[in-house]
Amino acid sequence: MMLCLDIGNTDLYGGIFEKNHIIMNFRYPIKLALNTKKFENFIKESLSKENINMGDIQHISMCSVVPRLTEHMKKFCVSLFNIDPFELSVLKKLPINIKYKTPYQLGVDRIANAIGASTRYPNKSIIVVSLGTATTICAIDNKKQFLGGAILPGFKLSRDVLTEYTAKLPNVEIQKPNLVIGNTTESCIQSGLYYSQLGAIKEFIAKFQYHFTSKALIVGTGGFSHLFLNEPIFDKIIPELILEGLNSVYLYNEKVDT
Repeated sequence: MMLCLDIGNTDLYGGIFEKNHIIMNFRYPIKLALNTKKFENFIKESLSKENINMGDIQHISMCSVVPRLTEHMKKFCVSLFNIDPFELSVLKKLPINIKYKTPYQLGVDRIANAIGASTRYPNKSIIVVSLGTATTICAIDNKKQFLGGAILPGFKLSRDVLTEYTAKLPNVEIQKPNLVIGNTTESCIQSGLYYSQLGAIKEFIAKFQYHFTSKALIVGTGGFSHLFLNEPIFDKIIPELILEGLNSVYLYNEKVDT
């Protein structure tokens, strides 16, 4: 079995793969992940609920956009599983070609999403929209070339900025509003958050399409992607896409090295 770990700015997102299929996933608040004992107990309890033994984990693939947690998590994997994890980076062998002008600045989460999408849909042009702490839009052509994309503040960042930098605006729940025209301060903020993201995503998708010779497949992912389930903007919503990418890149490196 393979344990895949995505160390993000808000959550640590993980999953277990068996024979290339995901059989469980979990989220853990990143601010608590530095407490090794609590996180160890969480992992043990999560695996136990799925009747997975610690010894069943034979490989670990991870990516991190939180430098202060990267080494900590690698040591945790060695301590708990006696496994030195594979860490995704642009220095590793990749099943996609990075066309980014500054590849060392490219977030590994975006690389993992691109690998997951291009592995699922080979020979297709793909636009991946990931809705997490930040909202990222990435373009991958039908030759598995990562062309680049766009980054904008995500739902939570936008909400938190409104709360922090204003005197009276409240901290609201992030959800799809019932009305576009809000009739309370809370619903006005929710409308602003939701439709600003929706409008931006639609605009980027439309602009990105001009750079492909055929219509690109639009894939949504990330913790907030479920908010757009009923909007006609995504061809597919794959919440676990980044984990699929981590699983695929590990297997790719294993095949290349053998």
